[in-house]
Amino acid sequence: MSHVRDLVSVYYTDYLGYQILNVTWRDLPVVIWKNLDGVFAGIAELLIFDLAKTPLGMHLSRLLAVVVIAGTVRLARLRGMTVYHWFAVMYTGILLVWHFPPNNRFLLPLFSLLLAGLYTEAANLAGVIRSAWAGGLPNRVVAVAIMTGMAIIAVFGVASNVRATFRGIPGIINQHREVLASNRAAFAWIGQHTHAGNFYAYDDPVFYLYTGRHAASLPVAPQPFYREDREAILRPFRAMREFASEQNIAYLLFTAADFHRDLPDAERSEVRRILAGDGSLRPVYRSALSSVFAITCERAIPDTKRVEFRTQAR
Repeated sequence: MSHVRDLVSVYYTDYLGYQILNVTWRDLPVVIWKNLDGVFAGIAELLIFDLAKTPLGMHLSRLLAVVVIAGTVRLARLRGMTVYHWFAVMYTGILLVWHFPPNNRFLLPLFSLLLAGLYTEAANLAGVIRSAWAGGLPNRVVAVAIMTGMAIIAVFGVASNVRATFRGIPGIINQHREVLASNRAAFAWIGQHTHAGNFYAYDDPVFYLYTGRHAASLPVAPQPFYREDREAILRPFRAMREFASEQNIAYLLFTAADFHRDLPDAERSEVRRILAGDGSLRPVYRSALSSVFAITCERAIPDTKRVEFRTQAR
């Protein structure tokens, strides 16, 4: 293992070390609490696209997740604990203490079991409704209310997924294609007009594959998000010049899609404003979606071996 313990080296080479760096015993309760909300949202969004993106949707996602989990437990009680059930228990336990809020991508390995749980709970609820229907008018009113609520959720889910299939996801794909086209033009310019210096690039593996040049990214530490410390989130970007010097970086590539996995829209806008006002960054290439900056003072000496190791390790 690498004995270098700066943030970038730990991020690229030591997942457990990065976990220890971001989650202390003091942080563990709030991490578990917020990750639990992430698990609920992730379960629901496997069924209904982007359900938890609004406050009302978040409440609905919690309800739907509880129903799915109850069905999964009921399935285990009816048919016994399978290897899949044990895997789900241990895997979810890891997600609850991990340093990144789980989303539907993290819950995808459990999708088949969760779907079986949803079916089991729906079948159980159908049996409850049939029993209530035979119990007189008051019970029938309750049964109708339950069926109406289920129908509304089902129609809403189908409409959301259809809209996502034909509008949302194609729109996301087109955005990525536009950014990639812009980036490829920037990659070509970099190959022709920059000397052999190390680069900062958010998607550094893609950068390396297109240019053959070594790059490192600035990890966005998750700890400030759990503590809801906005200034701590933005602080590394205010010190971009120091980061570049520490990592022996001579150029920085910024694109419109940077930090889409790590920062909310408000913080992404603030990061762009901070970097635009950084006097140590001199623009040498600019397009609508991609820009290249050079370090203007005390330009770092290239250290290709160090960044090459990180790129390959990633």
